[in-house]
Parts: sequence; structure tokens; C-alpha cells
Amino acid sequence: FAGSNIRSDGEQIGDGWKGLKPAGMLMVDGALYLWARNAGANGRECQLARSDDHAQTWVWSDWRFAEFGYCTFINFGQNYADARDDYVYMVSHDNPHAYSSADGFILTRVPKTQITARGAYEFFQALDGNGDPIWTADIAQRGFVFENPGRAWRSSMVYNSAIGRYIWWQGHQAAVATDEEPGFGIYEAPEPWGPWSTVYYTDLWDMSSGDIGLFPSKWISPDGRTMHLITSADDLFAVRQAVMVLADEETPTPAATFITATPTSITSTPITPTPIISTPITSTPITSTPMAPTSTPFAATAASTTSPNGGTPSETLQPTTTVAASTVTPTGASPTAPAPTAISTLTPSPTEQPPLGQQKRYLYLPIAQR
Repeated sequence: FAGSNIRSDGEQIGDGWKGLKPAGMLMVDGALYLWARNAGANGRECQLARSDDHAQTWVWSDWRFAEFGYCTFINFGQNYADARDDYVYMVSHDNPHAYSSADGFILTRVPKTQITARGAYEFFQALDGNGDPIWTADIAQRGFVFENPGRAWRSSMVYNSAIGRYIWWQGHQAAVATDEEPGFGIYEAPEPWGPWSTVYYTDLWDMSSGDIGLFPSKWISPDGRTMHLITSADDLFAVRQAVMVLADEETPTPAATFITATPTSITSTPITPTPIISTPITSTPITSTPMAPTSTPFAATAASTTSPNGGTPSETLQPTTTVAASTVTPTGASPTAPAPTAISTLTPSPTEQPPLGQQKRYLYLPIAQR
């Protein structure tokens, strides 16, 4: 992998929770939007920025979300091409601090033409009797779109258009955890508001999962079955291939695949996304009911952790897991299953790691600010 640092006079040093750090990024109609965490004191609050010259310069909003500490967009592919409608969606754990957990996650939406306008944001409140979301402009009336008491933390979400499913990576702190060894869960749903089912869950992976994980839409295969999980595992730029197994399908033997970090050029001409109809998505479901405890709908394949400076990749053995699915319902809705108490029988293959005190620390790319 090769990366380029886009220099600007607004570069920042991360320095723990003292400096701005990116939490979510999205391009819509040729404009790049960035949610930055640590916008307030001591790792609190989120602030929005916009760039019209591909990250060379940024214009920052004059307002912040004081209620949320880790705001991130739901990604719908290149230049928002796979968007479900004319809204942009955002999630965060319901805590103003990026370094502390919460009891659940919130969901917001804003018209894609008004992303920088604070007054245009609406907040998920609950589901009505038909299972449709109720939105409110009053942030104090917000409800949870996903509950995980005491363990909701940083997250990222992507829409896998080939299989018609939202894939949500959620980090959570294990019972005894450090910054280098949090657990995580992966969940799927047909809509941003659920119902959510567990795909994979662990309190301790076969390597540290890092501070954040995400599935870039650029690295999802055309059939939606193969994805690539990027994490800061072991303080590295780590990539692990994952193969999605749909209900009633046999587990495939993954072939060697190669992904490219070469960016895809985007013209400056605004692209009008083709919205998907607002009725519930009827594409092939991963499962129509919560998955049975013996199913293995998600399998992490052989991993490689790759140094961005061209270091030699290291292979770790494929973990085998059996997870029990749970369907999570927002506050105010009738639950269809218990809250996300997923069970994992993961038998990890340990990898040698230096003592925590000797591990490398995170290096963060600077953020351009104006």
C-alpha cells in the first residue's frame, strides 16, 4: 500500500484527545465531508468540515455536536452513488466523549443538500407500529437505534448494495481491556434503523482489533460476498479479508484476491445518485429471522497485516467462530429478541505481540483546517 499526505496550512498533530482526529468521511456530489472528533475539550464533541478541492483546503462549520463524541457517516459507495434516498445518515454512540462508552447508538439524517446546516438535522426517536422510523428535530427526544448497555463505543457503517444489507462494525470494551485490545461486533440489517442481527461477535480477537474498524465500499466485491476489514490492529495498518455467507449457502473456499489502494478519479461534475425506493429493501436477505446459534454467516478468512511502509506481511490463522444471532430493537419499539448479547466460541490462533508498554503507538494523519 502507498499513501500520500495531502499537505495544507491547517495540519494538526493528534496528540491523544488534545487534537482533532477524523472519525468519518463522505463524498456527495463531488464535495468531501469530514466529521472530526476531539473538537471540544478533553476528547469531546464532533465538528463538521467540507472540502471542494479533494482535501487540499477545508471549511469548518461554526457549530458542533456537543452531545456526541464519535460521529461517522453511513457510506453508500463512491460519491454516494448507492444512496437509498436524498438524505445523508450519521451514527454515533450516545456519549459526548470519544474515549468513553455509552448504552446505545443514535441515528441522524440530513438532506444531502444541507449537510452543513445544523437546523436541518433530524434524529431517530423510535419505530411506529408499522416498523417505520419516527424522526424528530429535537435532539433531546432522540432514541437508541441500537442498544448495548455500557459497551457502545466507536463504530462505522457501510451499505453493501449487492446484497442489500447495511454492515455495522462496532467496537466495544471487553471486561478487562486496554486501548490495544477491545472486542468488536459486526451486525447487519436491511435498513439503517434495523432490525439488526449479529454476524460476528468477540471480546478478544486473535489479535488486537485496534481503535476502529471499517469495511471500505471500494473494496467490496461486485457480488457483495467478499469484503475487507481495515483496522489499526497491533498499531498497524491491518487488512483482513472476510467472506459473507448468505443463508442456505455453502461456505465457499476463498480465492486469493488483491486489492488496490490506487484512488479512483472523480470528476468535479456533480453526480446525481439514483435513489433506491423508500420501501423496505427486498433484495436477497442474509436471514429472514435471527440466525440460529449453529449458523456461521460470517467467516474471517486468512489475515494479513500489512505495513504501509512496505514491510513483510504476516499471516495469522483463520479463526473459527459460531455466533448466536440477536435482533436489536430501538427504544420504544417492541423487541423481537433480546438485546445484543452475542455468544462467541472463537478459538483464536495467538500471535506473538510485544508487551503493551513496548508496542508502537498510533500515528494519525493530519487534518487540513481553515
